[in-house]
Amino acid sequence: MIFEGALFSAPMASVTDTLFRNICEHYGGADIYFTEMISAPALLQQGPLEAYYCDFSPCPEKTVAQLVGGRSADLIRAAAHLCSCYPELGGIDINMGCSAPLIRKKKAGIAWMSRYEELPALLGQLRDVTAGKSLSVKFRIGLSDDEKAFFRFLEILASAKIDFVTFHGRTQKDKFRKNVRWDYFDKAREYLPFPVIANGDIDSLWRYRALLRDHNPYGVMIGRAAARAPWLFPLLSQVSRKNPSDNLISAPVDFEAYVRLFTRHLDENVPLSLQKNRIIRFTLYLSQNLFWGHHLLTAVSQAPTPQEAVSLLHGYFEKHPEEKRKKWSF
Repeated sequence: MIFEGALFSAPMASVTDTLFRNICEHYGGADIYFTEMISAPALLQQGPLEAYYCDFSPCPEKTVAQLVGGRSADLIRAAAHLCSCYPELGGIDINMGCSAPLIRKKKAGIAWMSRYEELPALLGQLRDVTAGKSLSVKFRIGLSDDEKAFFRFLEILASAKIDFVTFHGRTQKDKFRKNVRWDYFDKAREYLPFPVIANGDIDSLWRYRALLRDHNPYGVMIGRAAARAPWLFPLLSQVSRKNPSDNLISAPVDFEAYVRLFTRHLDENVPLSLQKNRIIRFTLYLSQNLFWGHHLLTAVSQAPTPQEAVSLLHGYFEKHPEEKRKKWSF
């Protein structure tokens, strides 16, 4: 499923759904998409939003469903359910990196990195139920930067029959306050016998080139930068590892058309109960491209209905026509 040099779309809560993938594909697309994390217990309960979270269009074959859960049985059953009910789905990823307090409290996410006794059986059974699809793990340095604990976790991964891993070089407490520890990425890449995908802090072409040059990742996963600019993937795919030249990517962008694309897909792809949340998240990242974006974000956040929030998005370009089409740089 994956290949060297592939560009991955990172799992992001309230962002990386079918609407986001449709927009990315409109602009050229990523090589691999990760869904926002799907709760394994909630999936098994088959609640009213299951159809939305399990809509892997428009390209299920290059979409990886990321599962989160604190019980092995739930993760295994959820993975089996997805593989059985969605045969075109590209793969299953297990979230072992989320450090949110609620996730840790349920012994999920990053908590799995210290559950050494349970991991081999979990990964083995997941491999059995995901036959024919990719199986991967996304993880961090760990609860701390304890190198001994880190290598103990890597040792378990190395003995499992998984296809690749994605590594984010921060600890539980770091969040986004500290820079990614690429020295730990190098340790993981050198130790593990399968591809290691790099994730974190790719917010400029300069950093992207430095990552390729200094750490030679098999592939790169982009999160917040792609949420700000979903046209980024095809532009980065043209950047050569061997012949670095410019340290800036620039392109003319029609932001008014981008907003129209979002609002057109909103009603088609997102349940009404989630639309306001998705609009706010979209505006959060859109606003970083606009001169008066902070005012727009405040207004959209305070809008009482999704319809009024959408009206504010379109109205922004009537008030600021100079923002409709302009040069974007990375």
